[in-house]
Amino acid sequence: TAAVNGPAAQSPALDGLIADVRSQIKALSSKASDQELIHLGVRALVHRAAVELVDQSPLLAAAVASGELTIVEAIFDLDSGEVKLVGDALAAEP
Repeated sequence: TAAVNGPAAQSPALDGLIADVRSQIKALSSKASDQELIHLGVRALVHRAAVELVDQSPLLAAAVASGELTIVEAIFDLDSGEVKLVGDALAAEP
């Protein structure tokens, strides 16, 4: 919930990351519980990381575009050890 309502992180890298999450879930903050906001924030970070992998690596972008690589968004639950798929996979357009 600090990502939505808290102060700046005092780190340019963290501030940028938090700003992205904040902008994506701010509209829901009055409608969602703290736990739901945390879940939405984690999903937003997972999606951002997947997109950045492709955007920042010509090698990965080419592999995704050619169909050699699919990037799957998932969250590892530390408590249960379960991997939960979230969002769409980043793959070549059919």
